[in-house]
Amino acid sequence: MRNEVCGQAHNVVQAGSINNVYLAAPGAPADTGQIVVGPVPREPQHFQPREQVDELARLAGGGMLAVVCAVTGQRGTGKTQLVGAYARQRILDGWLVAWIPGETADAVVTGLVELADMLNLRRESDRDATVLARLRSLLSTRRDPALLVFDNVTDPEHVTPYLPATGSTQIVLTSAIRAVERLGARVPVDLFSPDTAARFLFSSTGIRDEAGARTLAAKLGYLPLALAQAAARLARPPRTGDYGTYLRWLENISLEQALTARSGDPYPLGAAEAILLAVMPFLAAETTAELAVLDLLSVLSPDGVSHALLNADDDLLNTLFDASLIEFAGGSGDTVVVMHRVTQRVLRERVDHGLSAVINRAACLLDEATFVQQEAWRRRDQGDELVRHIETLWEHTRTHGSSASVVLRVLALRRWAVRQLTHGAAADRAVRLAEAVHADHSLHCDDDEPGRLGALHDLAVAYHRTGRLGDAIELFEQVLTAAHQTLGEEDPDALAAAGNLASAYRDVGQLDEAITLLERTLSAARRVFGDDHATTWNSASHLAAAYQQAGRLADAIPLFEQVLISARGRLGDDELFTLGAADCLACAYQVAHEPDKGIQLLEPALDALRRQHGDDHPYTLRAASNLAGLYESAGRLGEAIPLFEQTLGDQRRLYGEHNLDALFTANSLAHTYRVAGRLDEAIRLSEQTLADRRLVLGDHHPDTLYSAAILAYACRDAGRLDEAIRLSEQTLADQRRVLGDGHPDTVETAGCLALMYSEAGRLNDAISLYERALSESRRVHGEDHEVTRGLVAALACAYHSDGRPDQEIPLRAQIFTAARRMLGDTHPDTVASASNLAIAYYAAGRADVAIPYLERAYVESENLHGNSDPKTLTIGHNLACAYHDVGRRREAHLLYRRTGIIALTALGRDHPITQAARNYLRQHSGE
Repeated sequence: MRNEVCGQAHNVVQAGSINNVYLAAPGAPADTGQIVVGPVPREPQHFQPREQVDELARLAGGGMLAVVCAVTGQRGTGKTQLVGAYARQRILDGWLVAWIPGETADAVVTGLVELADMLNLRRESDRDATVLARLRSLLSTRRDPALLVFDNVTDPEHVTPYLPATGSTQIVLTSAIRAVERLGARVPVDLFSPDTAARFLFSSTGIRDEAGARTLAAKLGYLPLALAQAAARLARPPRTGDYGTYLRWLENISLEQALTARSGDPYPLGAAEAILLAVMPFLAAETTAELAVLDLLSVLSPDGVSHALLNADDDLLNTLFDASLIEFAGGSGDTVVVMHRVTQRVLRERVDHGLSAVINRAACLLDEATFVQQEAWRRRDQGDELVRHIETLWEHTRTHGSSASVVLRVLALRRWAVRQLTHGAAADRAVRLAEAVHADHSLHCDDDEPGRLGALHDLAVAYHRTGRLGDAIELFEQVLTAAHQTLGEEDPDALAAAGNLASAYRDVGQLDEAITLLERTLSAARRVFGDDHATTWNSASHLAAAYQQAGRLADAIPLFEQVLISARGRLGDDELFTLGAADCLACAYQVAHEPDKGIQLLEPALDALRRQHGDDHPYTLRAASNLAGLYESAGRLGEAIPLFEQTLGDQRRLYGEHNLDALFTANSLAHTYRVAGRLDEAIRLSEQTLADRRLVLGDHHPDTLYSAAILAYACRDAGRLDEAIRLSEQTLADQRRVLGDGHPDTVETAGCLALMYSEAGRLNDAISLYERALSESRRVHGEDHEVTRGLVAALACAYHSDGRPDQEIPLRAQIFTAARRMLGDTHPDTVASASNLAIAYYAAGRADVAIPYLERAYVESENLHGNSDPKTLTIGHNLACAYHDVGRRREAHLLYRRTGIIALTALGRDHPITQAARNYLRQHSGE
C-alpha cells in the first residue's frame, strides 16, 4: 500500500514573486453561542422606523419552509438601513443572523463560507462547492430561527443556487433591480412620503419650519439618502437656522461643473448635489485628514472597511458619521466603516480630483496589510476582506485610466489575492480570479514584465490545487521555460517553478521527467544556496519522494537521511521542518519493508510534535496516521487500528470529513481493516472514502482512482469477485487514460485485476494483463523493483496454472537469481524461489534438473523452519517424487518414509502429505 502523505510534498520551495503551495494549520472556530456574521449596519442618526420592518417580521412566519423576501427600490431609498433595523431586532431575539454582500458572485460565496466557518462546516482543503453544499443542507434542516441577508444583489443568479428550500431560515434580499422580486415575497421600499420627509428633517435638524422642510424635501425628491445628507449639513456648525439657505446652496451647485459625467448612469434626483454639499466642508486645507479617509473609502469595497484596516482616528470617523458621509456596521469589537455607493461615486467623480493618487494610496494601504501565505488559512477572514478591496480597487484602476505604475501595483496585489485564496482553502474562487488576473496581465503588461510570469504561475498552482493536473503541467512548463530564459536556471524563482512542475509530474506518474528536473534543481540549489539552506532541503525532499515513488529506495533513503541530519544540525530535533523530515524518512523505511526502523524514528518524532505543537496540529495528525501505517506494515494491527481510528476521528472533528488528510487516513484504515479480516468495515469505509474523494477531487483524480482500487480489493477478499472485477476494470481504464500505462497505480491495479481474472478462471485474460503490466513495470521501475518482482512471480504462477512450463521456467530462474543476489542463499524467499523453480522444471519433465534445487531448498528449509514445518515437508515430498522419477528409488523410499512419519506426528493422519507418503510406501513396499 502506498504512502500518500509522503507522496505529497508539504514543504516546498518558495522564493521571490513566484509563490508555492503551502498547507497552513487550520484552527477550529470557537463555539460562541449565538452566531452573527457579517457587517450588520448599526442604527444611523435620526433613523425613521418604517412599516416594511413589520412586514418582514410578518413574512417570517414560523413553519419549516424557508421564506424569501425581496426588498427592492431605487438607490438611496434606505433599503439597507431598513433591513439593518430588522436584522438588529432579530439579533436581540437570539436568532442566527448573517449579513452577506450580494454585489458579485464571489462576494456571495465569500460571505456564505464565512458563515460556514462560524458553524464549523469549513475545513482546510475543503472546496467551496463542498462547504456551500454542506451549509445549504444544514440550513434546509435547521429548526432554530435564522436570518440570511444578501445586501445589494445585482444578479439573482448570484444567490439562487444557495437558497435553502426548507428549514426555518428567512432570506432577505436587498436590490435596486426588479428581477430579484421573482425569488420571493416583494417588499418595496419607496421614497419618503412628504410627511415622513418633513418629520425626518424636523427631528434631525431641530428646525421647525414645515413649509421650508416640505420645499426642501421636494427639491431632493424625497430621497432618504439626500435628505440625510441635507440634514447633516444643516446641523453641522456653523448652523444656518433655516432651510432656505440650504436651498440656495443647492441652486448654486452645477453637477456639470462639479462632477465628471458618466453617460447612461444618472444620479438619483438630488443625491449628488446633497453629497457635494456635505463634502464641501472637508475640502479645506485644515480637514485634509478627513478628506483623505473619505477618498480611501470611495475606492474600496462598498461592503465596508474594517476599522483595523482603515486605522483612522475615532474622532475623525465620528465627524464623518455626523456628516452622514459614512455609517458604522458590525459589533463593538469588529467595527466596519461603510460608505454608500452613491456617496463613493460622487467622491470619485469630482472634477479636478486626483483619483490616480488616491488609488495609489489605497494600494499602499492594502499592500501593508497583506501577510505571508503560510498565514493564509489562519487569517482567512482578513484575507477575504483584502481580496474584496483589491478587486474593487482594480475596477477603479481599470476604468479610470491610471498610470502604468499604479496598474502594475494593483495587479501585484491581485496576484497576492490569488495566492491568498489558493492557500486559504478557496481554490474554486482562486481559479476564477487567477484566470482573470492572468488575462489582465496579458492585456496591460509588456511581454517582459515579471508580473506576467507570476500571474501564469499562480494560475498553474490554482489548477494544481483543484486537480486540473493537465492544465497545471502545461502552464508550469511555460513558466519554467520563460523563467529560464529571463531569469536563468539558478534564479530562486526558476528553482521554485521547477519544484512545482516536478510535483505535478509526480502526481500524474511522469516520474522520469520529475526526477530529471529535480536532480537539476537540487544541483543548482546546492550551488546557489549551499547544502544547509531550506531551499536545498526542500529540493532534496522533493527528489527523494520522487525516487521513492519510482521504487529507487536506495537513492531515496540516503537523501531523506541527509536532509534529516542537516535539519537536526541546523534547526534542532524539535523544529517542525526537522520533525517533518523524520516523518518522510520513516515512511520511506516502510516502503523498504523496514517498518521497525520507521517506528523507531517516528514514535519520538510524534511525541515531539504533540509536545511542541499540540495534538491537533495537522503535522501531528499526519505523523500519527503514518505511524499507524508503520504499525500495520509491522503486523501490529492491535496498535495500528486504534491509532488510525483516533487520528481519523480527530481529523474529521477538526477539519471535516472531506479534508484531504482525513481522506488519506480513512483510506489507510480501510486497508488495515481488510488486512485484519474486518471486511464489512473495510468495504463500508472504502465506499464512503471513494464517494468523498469523488465529491472533493472529482471522479478521475489519482487519489479517487486509488480509493476505487482499495474498494475493489476489499470486495475481492469478501468473495464479491464479479463486483471486484467490474470495479477494477473501470478503475484500470480510467487510470490508463488519466495517468498512463506506466504509472505505479496503473501497474498495481493491472496486477490485482489479473489476479482476480485468474481466480475467476479467466487464465488467458490474466496472463495477457500480467504480461502487459510486467512490461510497463520493467520499463518504469526496472527489474529489481518489488512491483516488478511481484509481477514476475504472479505471471509465473499463471503460466504454471495454464500448463506452460517452458514460459514459466525463465521467470522462476530470474526470481531465484534475484533473490540470491538481493537476499542471500538462506533467506526464506530464496528458499521458496528455489523450490518453485524446481517444480517448474519437474512439470516440464526435467526432474534431473529439479533435484539440485530441491535438495538445496530442503536443507535450508529445515534450518530455517524445522523438519516438521509444512513448507519443509512439502519440499521433502517433492524431492522424493523427483528421486523416484529419475530412478533413485532407494533415496525416494527413505525420504517418503521420513516425511510420512514426521507429517503423521505434526500434521495428522488425514493431511495430504501423510496420505501421499503412506500410499507411495504401500505401492512400492516390495522395492
